[in-house]
Amino acid sequence: MHKIYRNSWILVISFLLCACSSSKSFVYFEALQPADVSYPSDIRKVGYLNRSPLSIHSLTPSNRKNLDATGLSIIDTIVCNNLKEGFLEGRKSKEISYLDSIVFLEERRYDTIGRENPLDGYELWRIFNENKLDALISMEYYSLELNKSFTYYNYELLDYVEEFSFFMEIVWRVYTPNSSMPIDTFRTSDTLYFLNQSSREGEYLSATDVLEKGSGILGYEYGRRHVPYWTEVARVVFRGGSKELREAASYTDEGKWEKAAELWKQTLEYPDDESVAKAYHNLSVYYEIEDDIPMAYEMAVAAATRWDNTFIQNHKKAMETRLKSRERLFRQLDISVN
Repeated sequence: MHKIYRNSWILVISFLLCACSSSKSFVYFEALQPADVSYPSDIRKVGYLNRSPLSIHSLTPSNRKNLDATGLSIIDTIVCNNLKEGFLEGRKSKEISYLDSIVFLEERRYDTIGRENPLDGYELWRIFNENKLDALISMEYYSLELNKSFTYYNYELLDYVEEFSFFMEIVWRVYTPNSSMPIDTFRTSDTLYFLNQSSREGEYLSATDVLEKGSGILGYEYGRRHVPYWTEVARVVFRGGSKELREAASYTDEGKWEKAAELWKQTLEYPDDESVAKAYHNLSVYYEIEDDIPMAYEMAVAAATRWDNTFIQNHKKAMETRLKSRERLFRQLDISVN
């Protein structure tokens, strides 16, 4: 059995309403966020360039001391191919047509001099013109270290156990023809651990398996930066105050948000600013769940002007952020903003 783990949290996305007190609850749901890398609106053709130095400059001295030129070349091929394949898997999205078909280029470097420097103007001009590109994704360099523990028998697991640690640092850049500097630079420095257990000694992942899986994972994560992604958000819903607010709480507990919204709208007629602010705030959450961000922002502003409450003010800021990112998200998805 093979296990992979790392030093990061994994979020389980769900839709749940749970009472944290009699006066308010939290609702959790998924929201679509724009991709971290935002291309120009007229983009049609994207290139992927591997300009990293050859592996003799990429492996740590302890990792390359027993390898000849052939071994280094094999490792470099495994890593670069799986970074590319992982990237291709990560950027998959039916809605983003310009990432469906990418031109693959390779211009390797033979040393690490100036490896932190972006491509210069002439190099960019040549690459863009020769390949008729609108954007270029460049893997600038990578370095890696692979270590394996001694095999030992674990008497709790009743298995032989060994562990690989896979460390990799990569720099990626995205260029466009009309910009003298990259529009995006991303550096990843990560360690993955691969744990093997086997009832018989010798049935383990090999170093080659770890190279393939590790570089594929990091390539995939970079590819995900190029497409919109779902993330979990938490919002407060007020339950106490007016009779309508209390009645609406039972509807939200049952997932009947439209019925709850009808009661919140009735509360807007109250003379009490605090109750009105709670109703506006809850309506803002309702419209956000319905993905009507402009209306959610309008409700959030109305709530914030009536009550200086921390939850309400924070929600207003969140809606400002989502409204600003909405145009970028729609442009990425080639949807017109109404």
